[in-house]
Amino acid sequence: MFNSFYFDFKFIKLVGNTILLMVNGFTFAKANQRHWYCSKKTKGCKARVILSNDGTFLNACRNTHNHDPPAYAQLSSGLYVRISG
Repeated sequence: MFNSFYFDFKFIKLVGNTILLMVNGFTFAKANQRHWYCSKKTKGCKARVILSNDGTFLNACRNTHNHDPPAYAQLSSGLYVRISG
């Protein structure tokens, strides 16, 4: 089931230049222009997100995960690094 409630989201850039979408602490990898899937998809998590055409808001979000959110630290360079999860 998809929800269209308010979710806090931002794009983060990891060391190595990978871009992830972070929604309420969970990270998502890009599937295509609008669709993103949970970074733990390979572990069976079915959470996913659909962005608006211009990428400024979430059209839909299935934010039910089978795991805790990962922890990231932001470096002085502005890049992020995963520290757990």
